[in-house]
Amino acid sequence: GAAARVVAAMEAHAERDAGVAKQGCWAIMNLAWGSDDIRARLMDAGAAARVVAAMEAHAERDVKVAQSGCWAIRNLAWGSDDRCARLMDAGAAARVVAAMEAHA
Repeated sequence: GAAARVVAAMEAHAERDAGVAKQGCWAIMNLAWGSDDIRARLMDAGAAARVVAAMEAHAERDVKVAQSGCWAIRNLAWGSDDRCARLMDAGAAARVVAAMEAHA
């Protein structure tokens, strides 16, 4: 499905290409909005690691990656202590703080 394809595209390209990172985070942000089932599928597909990697590669220099990445993390985390813990384990909090330090 869409979740696996977006995550696969990010794995293949997002660390080298800020445009792919921004659009991939944006797609995850939107897919994760409103459906707990889709949020779970995104997490199972590796979305947390891909969003964190994209933010690590680009968010301090590119405000659009920072914004999309923070929104993706927010939407993935919504409503689940387990997903929050998995995002923390993936390094999401550090990436959000780094983005805020760079752009706030």
